[in-house]
Amino acid sequence: MDILRQSKIGGRYSVVEPLGHGGMARVYLARDEVLGRDVAVKLLDERFVRDEEVLERFRREGQSMAALSHPNIVPVFDQGTSEDGSHYMAMEYLPGGSLNDVLEQRRLLPPAAAVEVALQVAEALKEAHENGVVHRDIKPQNVLVTKGGDVKVADFGIALDSNMTALTRGQYVLGTTRYMSPEQAHGEAATPKSDLYSLGVVLYEMLTGQVPYDAETPLGVAVKHASDEPPPAPREINPDIPEHLNALTLLLLAKDPDERPESADSLIEALGKATLSPASFVAGPVAAPVPVGTEGGTGGSGDPAAKPKPERSGKATSSRTFRRRPVAWAALIVLSLAALALTGILASGILSGIGGTPEQAAGEGAVGGAVGSGQRVEVPDVKDLTGEEAEKKLAGIGLQVQKEDRESAPEEEGEVLSQSPAAGESADRESEMSLVIGGGPATVEVPDLNYVKFPEAEARLEDLGLEVGGKKIIHDHQFDYEKYPKDVVLKQDPAIGEEVEAGTKINLEVACKCDAGDHEGGY
Repeated sequence: MDILRQSKIGGRYSVVEPLGHGGMARVYLARDEVLGRDVAVKLLDERFVRDEEVLERFRREGQSMAALSHPNIVPVFDQGTSEDGSHYMAMEYLPGGSLNDVLEQRRLLPPAAAVEVALQVAEALKEAHENGVVHRDIKPQNVLVTKGGDVKVADFGIALDSNMTALTRGQYVLGTTRYMSPEQAHGEAATPKSDLYSLGVVLYEMLTGQVPYDAETPLGVAVKHASDEPPPAPREINPDIPEHLNALTLLLLAKDPDERPESADSLIEALGKATLSPASFVAGPVAAPVPVGTEGGTGGSGDPAAKPKPERSGKATSSRTFRRRPVAWAALIVLSLAALALTGILASGILSGIGGTPEQAAGEGAVGGAVGSGQRVEVPDVKDLTGEEAEKKLAGIGLQVQKEDRESAPEEEGEVLSQSPAAGESADRESEMSLVIGGGPATVEVPDLNYVKFPEAEARLEDLGLEVGGKKIIHDHQFDYEKYPKDVVLKQDPAIGEEVEAGTKINLEVACKCDAGDHEGGY
């Protein structure tokens, strides 16, 4: 189905351009002809229109998001089925990108900005949890940035309503391993505290520029989350992180859910202490592995587990009235979006794969989700890895792979001999990378030498790069001379048509040159 040629989705949404795709759906920028506004329309891939489990997940996402009304949650406007049977969902279009885009530009945030982002995400989780919804996939790609510098949580495609039966997809545990809680990694049911753990991973990444656990494969990451080994303290990586924020981050990453904050509301209280104490985050350079500017902070104190009386009242009705956004965070967003625009990413309307909607909003909830196009990534060195290892590594950063087999030494068979682009260069996500894979020594098909005179058989083998191995003479008393002439090949090993490496020795059994009767008296 060519969606760009389809007149309207659901009879009202005119497709403008594709924004991105995941494993189960594609997302398009569309114009709502009824209300005259731009929307992001997620269209379920036609491969899944008869898959009841996927359809249920798709319906659940719409229901989960529609049931939640909060300034920090991306709203769903409409859900339905087109005349051609395609399933769609229309939601708010946010061209401002995602937190992932900001982190790609700056690697880490000043503590004050990180606290404000975590606070807004916690507000969204509070709304979801109070309505019985567990998100299960909190990560930077699912935290979207508005033009005003606020953030909104998106992609409830794998969210779990407490009144519904949990879904998995085949043998996969749904979620993204870098941000997955230990209980999810163990295959256990996610709870509101699982979302808090994932938010802790996001906070850790915002403060340090790296995730607490990483590995070559998604399974390796999940194993580390499930282990008892705690991650390095954030302050060990970035000494300018205030001690109480360091402690709060580690509290969120507790392996035992009972040791984490009691609820999103409790977390909001703890984070609010930092927001309400500007002196805790004085302006200053951010000391970190990758310098990111002059905003940042040091100092601050307090017990992260303490629960002072909240200074917010009631349920939020406006992102402008229920909290104060620090100037540092708003300025940071403006600078980051400007940097994206200068690189052409924002101008193309493609941010984090879907122009302001995370890659997961394209329907990819299982481990190893799709990565959006329009972003530049550094090409890693995959030479000497096996083709399979290289493909997984490149897929992990959103690069597609085209492989070509080439003759190689036996010890290089299956390994990457060369790559293009070269290691260290940059490439667009979802662009294609060429790998030359060692195919081992060249193979030759063993020819049919039956009844061929031995000298000719030897010459044929030599022309093919093969050699005569053993030569066994078969004497006349075993054969009828009318049927088996002198000096012809009677048997060969390896067999006719078998693929062998160049230089392989072919064993031949050859009729002797004897005349009839030469061996009547024995050998």
